[in-house]
Amino acid sequence: MPHVSYGGTGSARAVYPGTFDPFTPGHFDVVDRSRRMFDRVTVLVAVNDGKQPSGTTAERAREIRALLPAGWENVVVAAWHGLTVDYCRRNGCGVIIRGVRNSGDCAHEYELAAMNEALGVTTLLLPARPELATMSSTAVRALQRGGASVLETMYANLTEVVRQRPGTAVVRSTAGAVEETYDLLVDALRKPSP
Repeated sequence: MPHVSYGGTGSARAVYPGTFDPFTPGHFDVVDRSRRMFDRVTVLVAVNDGKQPSGTTAERAREIRALLPAGWENVVVAAWHGLTVDYCRRNGCGVIIRGVRNSGDCAHEYELAAMNEALGVTTLLLPARPELATMSSTAVRALQRGGASVLETMYANLTEVVRQRPGTAVVRSTAGAVEETYDLLVDALRKPSP
């Protein structure tokens, strides 16, 4: 994948903002793809007044930091209360990264991107991989409430994608714990792809 050079001076820095409640394999994939394009990517755990997250921004940031592979040295995680554009200005980030799963996401993100551009920061929209497009944080929370019987539906496509990566094996959890299955998939995704 080509490396982005933005603005001509300094390093290419990007911000990937979100509430990340919880941080899904789709989020993980966006970070992985972004870190290959930019010198530095900040996963910006932010506040959204329209959402009631399960933990504080600092708690969610700690959880995400623990999920990311140690070898991803150009990825940092930060908690932030305020406009993403303000964070970008204060920290020299020229690009906001947003993942889009469907046409509804795209329309919403396009409006935000236009506003961010008017404020001087470009937005890069990364389409979700088809096998991850149905996986939202809202869906994950609903499935967590539903228990193990609904895991099969949520993780079937992702498990197959991970299984197809050379040198990667996925062991499915039969214990029925959402967290165990999620952890197994994230661990498999952390393995470097060839």
